[in-house]
Amino acid sequence: MYCYSNSLTPTVVSSSPANSPDHSERPDLYDETPEVQLARVRNRVQEKLDATNAVVADLTNALDVIDVAEGRVNPERAREKWTLDQLRHWLSTKRAPDGATLESKLEGGSLDAQVQQYARALAEGPRGFQLDTAKLRFPHDAPTLARLQEGIECGAITGLVIEAYPDAEQVKAIAAALEPANPDRALDKILGESRVDFLAKHFQGRGGKLYDAESRLAKWRTMKWPTRSGSPLWKAFHERAAENGHDIATDYVDANGGRTRAYKSDHAEIYADLDDQQTVQDVLGTASMVFTNTKKDVPKTGKILGADGVTTLAQGQGLSSIALIQHKVDTLSPAEELALTSAMSTPAKTSTYPAPNTWEWLAGIDREYAARASSDSGGLILNWVVPEYSNSNVRVRSVVA
Repeated sequence: MYCYSNSLTPTVVSSSPANSPDHSERPDLYDETPEVQLARVRNRVQEKLDATNAVVADLTNALDVIDVAEGRVNPERAREKWTLDQLRHWLSTKRAPDGATLESKLEGGSLDAQVQQYARALAEGPRGFQLDTAKLRFPHDAPTLARLQEGIECGAITGLVIEAYPDAEQVKAIAAALEPANPDRALDKILGESRVDFLAKHFQGRGGKLYDAESRLAKWRTMKWPTRSGSPLWKAFHERAAENGHDIATDYVDANGGRTRAYKSDHAEIYADLDDQQTVQDVLGTASMVFTNTKKDVPKTGKILGADGVTTLAQGQGLSSIALIQHKVDTLSPAEELALTSAMSTPAKTSTYPAPNTWEWLAGIDREYAARASSDSGGLILNWVVPEYSNSNVRVRSVVA
């Protein structure tokens, strides 16, 4: 047999039963040069290193999965949503400092009563359809619930807005009822309507009145706003200002109270980047809800809730659209304003419409203006104005979503 000498040259020795070594730990013997042996050792070390790296990669993937489960990776995507039952349970068991439940502080004292108010409104008229409440979801991450609780306790939040659309079968039934002789034509027309068009026509079908409806809806079709699954409008402005090197607290309004070039530039860029309003085809069968102030007129003393809690803003003079953006205030979209009006009003009675003595900012913009709404004896007024404007009658309905 062979053994190794210090020179790595094999040496022959005799073997006998008495001196036969244990072969179990001996490396395979190869008659090769030192260079080849070193290369072979290097390969074995590399194999072990690759195997170790694979284990590390698997462990890293496992940690990523755990992070997602705990909501630390991409929080927006990882946010869990409560069902209506789970939300109701939280509202009915969570108590304010005065001992009352949060649910009892909502208008009517009941979450279910408000949901049914929307269900009845959506089911009425030639465009009526049944609301599937099982589709309603609400996030229950800690910051959202804390802001909702603070909003309810201070009176900034008093109820729900539910924005919903018929599913494929329901919209076919609506089309057939609207145009029995040619339901396919009616179906195509409905599916191509913008969100504000469908909600406005649903309201009108129940006897609702819109002031100067044709021209006002034509303008509102051009309004854009982020979807609720994306960032609110105020956040889009903050992000764009940072990208463009603008100070959102000081660079948006000049010494005379007018919009600056910085604001106009950011506004135009954001509008260009936002998607056009979704059509009914895009939102078939969807239902979403947000919390807001559901009083007919938001009171002058009403608190204004921002992303970080109650703001220092006051309703009335000085409350411009730009001020809302600067203070991170989310408010109703034009579509949600129509949904709120439809549910809280008796359509045939304009005196029941929201904001008869005030007007309110909405989270929608066109190329230059910001959306607002009010009402009078002529019906719901879909309006717009320069974002720096304000007066004593201006109000805002804060949103938690």
